[in-house]
Amino acid sequence: MIATNAEFIIQKAEQSLGGRISLAEFAEAVPFAKRKLDLINQRCSANHGHSYLAKLIAESVKSARLRNYFDGINKRRAAEAPRPLHVAN
Repeated sequence: MIATNAEFIIQKAEQSLGGRISLAEFAEAVPFAKRKLDLINQRCSANHGHSYLAKLIAESVKSARLRNYFDGINKRRAAEAPRPLHVAN
């Protein structure tokens, strides 16, 4: 069976990441990765293709996962922080 470009890119991105990528993560990462790829290709007069795009998608997914992880920690800390007492004047 011949893989489509999207299947190839997902497979390569998962290999680069070292784990599975959900379709939602993939859909969120693609616009960022394509924009970065276009900028790299323009600035370097290069023509990086699907394999490099897959690496950029993996990088974007990893970044989003880390951002979500740390956002969760910060939200828990904020919820657990003692509230200052309200002092009426």
